[in-house]
Amino acid sequence: MIFGKNAGLMLKYQKAKAKMVEYDVSKQEYPHFPLNSNELSYPTTYVLSRYSECIIENNHDELKELESLLITTAEYYDSAFKSKDRPEYDWDFLLSGASAYFLRKDFGSAKVLTANILKTKSTGN
Repeated sequence: MIFGKNAGLMLKYQKAKAKMVEYDVSKQEYPHFPLNSNELSYPTTYVLSRYSECIIENNHDELKELESLLITTAEYYDSAFKSKDRPEYDWDFLLSGASAYFLRKDFGSAKVLTANILKTKSTGN
């Protein structure tokens, strides 16, 4: 099992943080989240790397197994960027999220994140 039993809840927290940024909620008003959604960074990185490795190895059985995990991976990185928790990693979140969306063949979402990379570069963030 790549994601722990609390991964779904951590992803919801990360998405909630992104929504609070979208609606301009002050950080003082954020609820206390009992789990740290940043702990999803390692397993999501593993999913991307293992999925890529399976493509290279033509390991179709494991590819199918990992395919379902790509959506969690993509949504985590997308939300991690939007939550503005760690702006120093924005490029990493955007590139990882775009890669996960691309591997899922969700090219529209990959393009949206890629456009954010260009915006981030032009603003200097």
